[in-house]
Amino acid sequence: MSPQDLTPEFKVAVRVGAELFYRSAQVKKYLDRLGPGESNQHRLLVKSFQLALEDVETASISSFEALADITPEDPSWNQAIETLHDNLRIFSRSFIDIHELLALLPRESIRPEVLFALEGCFPEFFEHQPPVVLGSIVNAFEFDFIDILKDRLPDIGAIFPEDKRIYVLQLAICDADSPHACAILCHELGHAMDVRHKISVWAVEEFMSRFGVDESLRPILLYWCRELCADLIASRVAGPVPILTILSIEYCIYPQYSIGMHSETHPSTLARLQVIEQDMDCSDDLSGFRAEIEFYKNARRLNLERICTDPNIRKETENNHRVLTELLIKQMATLVCERLSSLDLPDLKVPCRRFDQASLDRCVERLRRGTPVSSQGESPESLEEKVKQYRKRVFKSQEERIEAFKNLCDEFAEKPLEVAKILLSGYNYKLEVMNSLYEAERPLGNKESVTSFCDSLATLDLLIGSSIVTTRVHKEMLRRLEKDQST
Repeated sequence: MSPQDLTPEFKVAVRVGAELFYRSAQVKKYLDRLGPGESNQHRLLVKSFQLALEDVETASISSFEALADITPEDPSWNQAIETLHDNLRIFSRSFIDIHELLALLPRESIRPEVLFALEGCFPEFFEHQPPVVLGSIVNAFEFDFIDILKDRLPDIGAIFPEDKRIYVLQLAICDADSPHACAILCHELGHAMDVRHKISVWAVEEFMSRFGVDESLRPILLYWCRELCADLIASRVAGPVPILTILSIEYCIYPQYSIGMHSETHPSTLARLQVIEQDMDCSDDLSGFRAEIEFYKNARRLNLERICTDPNIRKETENNHRVLTELLIKQMATLVCERLSSLDLPDLKVPCRRFDQASLDRCVERLRRGTPVSSQGESPESLEEKVKQYRKRVFKSQEERIEAFKNLCDEFAEKPLEVAKILLSGYNYKLEVMNSLYEAERPLGNKESVTSFCDSLATLDLLIGSSIVTTRVHKEMLRRLEKDQST
């Protein structure tokens, strides 16, 4: 099958497979780093996990390979697609189960770039650095350690002041090496900020008062509003990458569950994407984000078609989802934005900062060349024009020439990049690597192509991680230099 013959269904399967293969590769690297233990005590567990992952990977690769040799018109196509879905479902379930069993092994410490990224996005909130730990559930979480102490050990909890909070963040083990994945912690910190400022509580109270909503709906509205609030806070400090990371996790469970509908605790992912899109006003500098939303809409539609074969029921389901999203979820999100604007939180008052497309494109080009994106100055074209202007200028004195030359030199200085821009440029390049799979002759159809894809993303993670660390060091050096010059 040629790249242009890729059906929408097969394209979604490639995306799901790619997300699973990469996270599986990350788990295997984690197991390699742990090793058998000082006394060989972990050897059997580590080996069993590695063999199990290799087994489900091999079955999925075989299914992709089988589809590469036929076209949608071939009589065997439908059966081959079903086999692929079955193997991806087994892959997904096995990966999630194995990941949870990693709780039996020792944990690594969190990487420093995770903390630097959070500090860069939440500088004011980070005055008391929240502990970040690795967890065995393929998701991220936030909880108040003091609340747990008071609930389970009230005598010990009583020693803490009433208003004491220790927010703990948890990141999935498979995402420990990926700066893009750790962006999901911005969503979790958004929950902590919501609790601190009672944003969702106010928004739900206001919504129920304005629209006369029955009291029995308060619990579910609070659940939904908390997620919307965390999404909005995360997008305003870190751009669209936190919600895209949530999307990436959802593709890993895509083969197992019905996706895209509202649950008792979460609004649908599509509704959340639309809320972020609306808040950001998604202009041309976020075209990649819009493309991801469109791809997800298609994946969601295919998922619903597989689960529900009755078109009338599907139509009714979609209509109910649309009504709830427009009349309830987007209205609550508007109230959350209203509340954010009223608080003394400068970084959260306005929708996410603008991302200049030309600047992002320059970052992506550097990533293609295998270089970090920790800082950026003016474009070569702009600098070339300023040099031309300097050469044309007529100076009245040597001193004036020297001063102008110093000013010109200052134009060549690179400034540390914002963490949000580093993350987004990295995610844009990740999407480039992902899109290259759709153009391959045999996408994920052999071990070599899977390894090459995973290695490309692993290299990207290293580049983004080093960029975050370097920009942190750069900012600190500038701060110290400024302090020295002022004394």
